[in-house]
Amino acid sequence: MKTIKNKPWIVVVAVAVVSGAVVAGWEIRRALAEGVPSTDPLYVGGMLTDGGAPVEGPRDLTVRLYATAVGGSAVCTTAAPGTSVSGGRFRIALDVSCATAVHANPDLWMEVQVGTTTFPGRSKVGAVPYALESGRASEAAGALETRLAAMEGRLADLETGPGRTCPTGMVAAGSFCIDKYEASVWSNAACDGTGTQYGETTTDDYPSSFPDNGNFTIPLHACSIPAVMPARMITWFQAQQACAASGKHLCTNEEWQTAVAGTYDPGSWPGSSGACGSASATSGRCITCASDPRNTGQAGTVAGGTNDCISMHGAEDMIGNLLEWVAWWGEAGRTWQTADGQSTGPWPAAYNGDYTWNLNGTVYSNSAYVAGLPAAAIRGGPWSDGAAAGAFAVNLGIGPSSWGSDIGFRCCLGR
Repeated sequence: MKTIKNKPWIVVVAVAVVSGAVVAGWEIRRALAEGVPSTDPLYVGGMLTDGGAPVEGPRDLTVRLYATAVGGSAVCTTAAPGTSVSGGRFRIALDVSCATAVHANPDLWMEVQVGTTTFPGRSKVGAVPYALESGRASEAAGALETRLAAMEGRLADLETGPGRTCPTGMVAAGSFCIDKYEASVWSNAACDGTGTQYGETTTDDYPSSFPDNGNFTIPLHACSIPAVMPARMITWFQAQQACAASGKHLCTNEEWQTAVAGTYDPGSWPGSSGACGSASATSGRCITCASDPRNTGQAGTVAGGTNDCISMHGAEDMIGNLLEWVAWWGEAGRTWQTADGQSTGPWPAAYNGDYTWNLNGTVYSNSAYVAGLPAAAIRGGPWSDGAAAGAFAVNLGIGPSSWGSDIGFRCCLGR
């Protein structure tokens, strides 16, 4: 929209037809109009600025309704001299003839005039979005309040609810997306396999600009891509920040548990009675009796492979391969173990013998047992845990500042 020199001009953040009250607010949200309210009066609203600053004080406003987007004669006119404008915001009650016209035919076009200046471009009445404030309309009540609450609920569903397509490298699990592959860490945010990769060996090679405590000066990025070794030797804090740098978050324990569903536990594949998944780095099954982890994308994509280490949501290698940090801190519990460093399996038989691992009042961190340190959860079991690994395996035996050659992570994102 052109700025008219030395004249106030209108920013149509939203031109809305509502009944009973105008909904004002600096944070404007949008939802599709569902029709024009059947009650009167009807109001239109908008915002005026002058040189970029919100207009204050009365202004002479005129609203005209047309049957067409351009040309033609006005169906009706509402003159509103001395309209109060505060913070740039205004509202006008439509003349009875205009309200009648809108009720009879909401497929009209609106033109606004301020003083003697008519602004180019007409706004559609029947299809314009309603303007909603971030909270509730202070003047709304009764039927209008009910209507606004319903519209805000639908807006929230559109913003965060299921239905959005997950980004490349992620799969949908209900209301969120999760990395299809265990995360690898890169200098390049494009996640296209270019740039410098970190954490792919048993060497802690993360740069000093991305330290163990997560207080980075140069971010690194968590990528979900196939055919690479996933990141390890990484602390909980670094994993959290790598996810954030990629516009995602470290998966919560609940998200992880949702996404792993349907992945066969070690020894529970159809026709199998063994305690191990696979000892092969190129087998489709989850590797829980191997000597090293495997590259991403091996869970059923290799010749002769199966989908035995892919969850019902499509996430690969959530069991075995690498343990995975999740966004959960707890305490080292005294009721889940028999002694320091010993694991027990408290789950009922239907949970396939998966182990919980904890230390008796202490947490392992940087080659030492530390009393009082929070325990950060790692899930799934690594490549060598055998039947102790699985969808219900929980390790609360190490602190978030620790790292190891068998600990990785993956990221999640709301849909």
